[in-house]
Amino acid sequence: LKLYLQTLTRRPVPPSEQADFHRFMLQDVERLDTLIDHLLDAAKTMHRSRPAGGQATTVLPVLEQAADRVIQRHGVAQDTITITTDPPAADLRVQGREADLEIVFRNLIDNAVKYSLPEPQVEVTLSETGRGRVLVRVADNGPGIPLAERTQIFRRFVRLGSELERATPGTGLGLYLVKSIVKQLRGRVVVKGRLTRKGTVLEVELPQAVGVVATDGDA
Repeated sequence: LKLYLQTLTRRPVPPSEQADFHRFMLQDVERLDTLIDHLLDAAKTMHRSRPAGGQATTVLPVLEQAADRVIQRHGVAQDTITITTDPPAADLRVQGREADLEIVFRNLIDNAVKYSLPEPQVEVTLSETGRGRVLVRVADNGPGIPLAERTQIFRRFVRLGSELERATPGTGLGLYLVKSIVKQLRGRVVVKGRLTRKGTVLEVELPQAVGVVATDGDA
C-alpha cells in the first residue's frame, strides 16, 4: 500500500496504471481486513471460557448468510455454493451463539471456495445424525489435502505448501478458529477426502439444542 501511494504522489501515472494501482490496493486492504478479523476472533477464542449454555441458534440461516458473504467477497456466481437439507432439518438448532457459528461456517465455506478457484463448486449439506447431533458437511472440488497433512491444518498459523510457491493468500488462522470454537461448543470437526472425486470434505458435528432459548438471530 505504501509503495503504491508513494508512486501515485511522486510522479504522474497514466490512468490505466492508476486503475491497476487502485485494484491492487483494494486487494491489499481486503487481505488486511481479513487478517484483522481473524486475529480478533482468535484473541477472543483463546481468552474466554467455554460459552455459556442456554442459547440456541438455527443453523440454516447462518449457513446461508455465510455463503452470501463468501460469494460477495470472491465475486463468484451465486450457484457456486449450494446448500442442501432435508425439510425436517431446515429448523435444526444447535447449542451456541450465532456469532460463533458464523465464524465457523464462514471460514469453512471461504476456504472451500478460495482453494477451488478459478471454477469452484462447493456443496454444503445440513443433516441430523440421529444421536442428538447436527452435521454440517462442506465439500469442494479443489486439489485436496494429502492424508499425512490433514492433522496439521487446524494448528495456528499453519498453511500447507511452500510460501514462495503459494498463490492463495491467507492467514493460517481460519481453521484454527474453526477447531477452537467447535471444541468449545462440545463438537468435533474432521477433514476427509472425496472418494470418487478430487477435493476436500470438512465435517462439523455439534450438539443439537433441545429445550433452550433461541438467540437473537432466530427472532
